[in-house]
Amino acid sequence: MCIRDRLKVTATPHEGAVLSAFVSTELRMYGASGEDGRISLFHIFNGEHFRTIYHPQRRPISSMALVCSPLAAVIFFCPEERVLYSYSINGYLLARVEESHAQVLSPQVTRSAQFMDLLVYGNEKGEVLIREAPFLELHKRGNFSQTHPVLSVMLSKDRRFLLCGCGDGEIYIMCDPRAAASNVRSLDRGLEGLVGPRM
Repeated sequence: MCIRDRLKVTATPHEGAVLSAFVSTELRMYGASGEDGRISLFHIFNGEHFRTIYHPQRRPISSMALVCSPLAAVIFFCPEERVLYSYSINGYLLARVEESHAQVLSPQVTRSAQFMDLLVYGNEKGEVLIREAPFLELHKRGNFSQTHPVLSVMLSKDRRFLLCGCGDGEIYIMCDPRAAASNVRSLDRGLEGLVGPRM
């Protein structure tokens, strides 16, 4: 039996293109967002539809993420408004933040030392932003390229390393220097850009 035969395919009912998808094993759920201004949520194991969450004006949703601690929520970005939204998994608005950039790229979810979810993402300005979930308070902001976007963000399984891939071909690695004391010098370049919230 080939792998394809063992996969269960579930359609996501969107009008127009599906622009992003996100899987949360902790919530046992996945979601997809699209040009039609809605996010469809499904149970990951049986594929059953759980809920649909809509952008207030049904504008396109270019990226999304699912978080679960301290509160299960859906976070999504509307590029037309440049606004990041957070809704509870039951569909109630929790937070709305206006961004200065036009893209939220490669959103990832990690967990802080206090067991609170953090949303990590890049943008077209070469920045990486970390926001506390689900209320979107800015935790940290780092600038890695003055001329190229941060196109991809990847977290190591142990959550100690953050890799950022930029449009200029550079890859930056951020970590706690204590996590790799033998190789701190090569990691300093990435750590220098990670600063506190700008006032």
